[in-house]
Amino acid sequence: MSAFSLIHGAWIPVRLADGTIKPIAPFEITSHHTTNPIIAFAWQRPDFDLASHELLIGLLAAIYPATTQKDWIRLFYEPPEQAALEAAFEPLADAFLLDGEGPRFLQDFDALDGEDLPIDSLFIEAPGANTIKLNKDLFIKRGQSRVMSRAAAAMALYTLQQFAPSGGAGHRTSLRGGGPLVTLALPDGGPGSHPTLWQRLWLNTPSGLRLAASEKARAFPWLAPTRTSTKKETVHAGDVHPLQGLFGMPRRIRLVFKENTERLSCYLSGAIDETVCTGFTAAPWGVNYGIWQHPTTPYYRPKANSDDPPLPVHAPEGRLGYRQWLGFVFEGEGKIPAAGILTAQRRLMDLKRSWRDSSRLLAGGYAMDNMKALAFTESEMPLHQLDPALVKQIETFARLMVNAASAATSILGISVKRALYGDKAEVKFDSTPLETVRERLWELTETDFHKTLDTTIKRLAEDMEGEAQEKLAQMWRQLLERATLTIFDDTAPIDSFDTLKPQNVVEGRKQLVFSLKGYGKLGAEFFKALTLDVPEQKKKSGAASKGKSKEDISQ
Repeated sequence: MSAFSLIHGAWIPVRLADGTIKPIAPFEITSHHTTNPIIAFAWQRPDFDLASHELLIGLLAAIYPATTQKDWIRLFYEPPEQAALEAAFEPLADAFLLDGEGPRFLQDFDALDGEDLPIDSLFIEAPGANTIKLNKDLFIKRGQSRVMSRAAAAMALYTLQQFAPSGGAGHRTSLRGGGPLVTLALPDGGPGSHPTLWQRLWLNTPSGLRLAASEKARAFPWLAPTRTSTKKETVHAGDVHPLQGLFGMPRRIRLVFKENTERLSCYLSGAIDETVCTGFTAAPWGVNYGIWQHPTTPYYRPKANSDDPPLPVHAPEGRLGYRQWLGFVFEGEGKIPAAGILTAQRRLMDLKRSWRDSSRLLAGGYAMDNMKALAFTESEMPLHQLDPALVKQIETFARLMVNAASAATSILGISVKRALYGDKAEVKFDSTPLETVRERLWELTETDFHKTLDTTIKRLAEDMEGEAQEKLAQMWRQLLERATLTIFDDTAPIDSFDTLKPQNVVEGRKQLVFSLKGYGKLGAEFFKALTLDVPEQKKKSGAASKGKSKEDISQ
């Protein structure tokens, strides 16, 4: 029974331009580049696809980084031949064996004496021991997963180690904490173009991480005795090779294999492997990572002007959209984009216009509540062409739009609350019905945001004057107004006399309309966010103002 090589073996499922799906070895990523190129990963799970990007980016950074920008551009259009990549990957082969004797990929250096767990416990969303004990395993049921192929087990192991959530006492999180957000830049050659998977990976591959053979154990922690943390020992970025940021190993795990004499199929892929993974042994107190900045994850400072080390951004439970987009591409107000995104933006400026004009940003990750996976969220959005000379102006207007949308969601929530519940103080502003309408506004204006920003970028390139900027701000106000009125009328239709009080609906809609036109306290805040002049406020007589609620527009 030979050891399974993650360098030589064809184990990563990919999709070709003609729709064919097949497994490849890492060095085959550029095969058939001009005739039928590989365009995407094709695991049955989106978290595996996302993690596969990081795995291949890490491998390329180790063995094939660009030496100059000119070199990078040439390889973007004309990637290395398969034989050249195979030769470059060869020195890493002994570090990427999944089973057999000796060091094993992302597994404890020595055999473990610990807890024996079923193989499906490698999945981040798998039920924990206490969940099973209380019979609350709703999504992944106990005992469903009998075995996994070595290919699926390898990817599940890498995904867990890189995204690892809290796993109970002593079971460490990933070096980005549990459920880190991953952001990647995606090139796009324009209509009819098929960006290859090589181009997606190459755009995000960091420079400066080339690995010398003598430093493999500093980059791949499984090649040396495991650094434990029973006494809270911490490994910082300066203690090891920086490439370990892409190959972190916080969990102490040893996979268990057996010969597949029964010809069992893989629980995940259905493939029949000659050797299968049946489970694993786990022990606490693995590598405890300190402060790192991972190249694919954005960071933030809890206090915008603090000197404290930045913290990794984690995936939200809800949708990802333009309200988060700002922090993914612009540094400011305590937000720090992923280093890989900043590098990709610079690289895109040196490519043909079609590649940068249609470039996109992919963001995804697990939303976690301690050990519990709440959701896996993933979204693509335009990256936009950012001329370095105009970046600050573009950022300013984009921030204006996001702040105005945030103000509009507050106005919408208050108005809907008034329509549905009147002056009932016991109804909380973050209750599900009110949260739903606010989330819908972000969703409904997603496309409009990016269209308006595209228009703004073009106007800035034409030397946009203050009057033109005011017109764009008014255009964005009108789009927000239209969307909020649509959502309000869907949520609190005026003819719902059987369930709602007509007076509450009328007052709620009146408040919404006036606020979106700049009247009252809420309207003034909305117009301030848009940097528009607030219309003159009409003073009410004492008699006319009696009986107003706390959330009245005249405040």
